[in-house]
Amino acid sequence: MTPSGVAVPTSSRCVHHPDREGIGVCVRCRQVVCAECATKIDRINYCHRCLATLSAEGRVTAPRRATAEKATAVALLVVSFLVLTGFFVGMGLLMTTLR
Repeated sequence: MTPSGVAVPTSSRCVHHPDREGIGVCVRCRQVVCAECATKIDRINYCHRCLATLSAEGRVTAPRRATAEKATAVALLVVSFLVLTGFFVGMGLLMTTLR
């Protein structure tokens, strides 16, 4: 335990699969878990047992993807590209006309 009272894992092996290397620590129970036992939600590791408990309590839901934000960002990028392309083409035509 640390001075703050938080348990620190002493092994880098999965608590459920001792033959496998741990890839992370469950944020709820602080157990080391392997890739098969870990579930990441919003970049946070949960073991299957804690995830099942939290799901039963209704405290964890499936992560929502920011698809609207991504769609808006892609649309803005495309519009910006088209505006800049039009600007440079227009400037090129203007320069050739003035010669």
